[in-house]
Parts: sequence; structure tokens; C-alpha cells
Amino acid sequence: MKYLFVLLLIPTLSWSQGLKLEIGDILLQPLQCWSCGLIEQEENTKYAHSGLVVSLEPLLVAESIAQAHAIPYELFRARNKKGEPLKVMRLKDKKLQAKLKRGFYQRFERDYKGIKFDPYYLWNNVDQDGRELMYCSEFISKMLEAHLEINMPIKRMQFLKNRDYWFQYFNGRIPDGEWGNSPADFEKSDLFSHVGYI
Repeated sequence: MKYLFVLLLIPTLSWSQGLKLEIGDILLQPLQCWSCGLIEQEENTKYAHSGLVVSLEPLLVAESIAQAHAIPYELFRARNKKGEPLKVMRLKDKKLQAKLKRGFYQRFERDYKGIKFDPYYLWNNVDQDGRELMYCSEFISKMLEAHLEINMPIKRMQFLKNRDYWFQYFNGRIPDGEWGNSPADFEKSDLFSHVGYI
């Protein structure tokens, strides 16, 4: 009898400790890299990267690294800094959440897949062919804005810490005061709630 109890208990425990992802969830990711640590210091956060759930079957996360692409959730999560989980942010508005279930992945495939990463972190930046460049949190904001017809928050960016590094990184032209955002801004936005860690 006690073995039956244990067998019945195991699925319950795993369900209660699990978190079911939804389309549109933003996954804040802690990465182990030098520049990631500087971004985390600058923004006072544990997260230097972000991904966006665009499909549930299969479970795919879209991100902008080198270019915008979608990868299996397991591959995305495998890059986490050792011992650190992903932080999951979700839209509070249920009506907006419902709109994400209609054509969201198709929009990614049509409008965003293949867009190159912007190493200069500029909100309005294009390549030599005039196609927009996007960094990770910019890509997420602009895709959500386009699909949901809402305004995502942006701010005047500052690069005040590790100034010598940023001066070298940006070839002497640090984009202080330019509009932009970072993964940390999804944590702070009133549009989203923190629903758990995975």
C-alpha cells in the first residue's frame, strides 16, 4: 500500500513544481560570458539575455543571437549559467495573451526570422541593405508590439559602469542617451508578471 501511495504522489509533486510555458512568455536568461556580466552590472540584474516562446508543439524559443532564429527550449535552457534558472515573465492582460495564440509563430517566420543581431544596441539601426538590426530585448519588444498593437516601454540607455570597456567596445562612440531597452526592463515593466523559474 505504501508503494502505491508513493507512485501516486510522484506525478503530483512533479506537476506542482513544474511551470507550463505559454506562447509569448519571455525567458530571462543568465549567461556565462564577459560582456554578459558587464550588462548585468549595468542593469543591476542577473539576466543579460532574453528569449520569447513562439511555439508550444514543438516548444520553441525565438531569440536574437547572431540573427533572429527559433530553437528548441532544451537547447536555449542548456546555455544557462551553471546552477541558475530561467526567469519567466508573462503578460498580465489575458486578452493580449489570447491574441498571441493566433498566428504568432507565423509572424515570426514571416517578419523576423533571419534579422541580424545589432552589436551596437541601437533602437533604430539598419544594415547596408537597409534591413533593421535588432538585439535580443529589442527583437522581443518589437515583435510583441507588432502582433499585439501595443507600446512596449523603452528608456534612455546609459553605460556608466565599466566605462573603459564600453568606450573600447563602441569604438569611442558610447550610445549614452539613445533609446533602447534590456532584458531587465521586462522584469520592471507593469505589463508583465513574474510567474516562476524553470
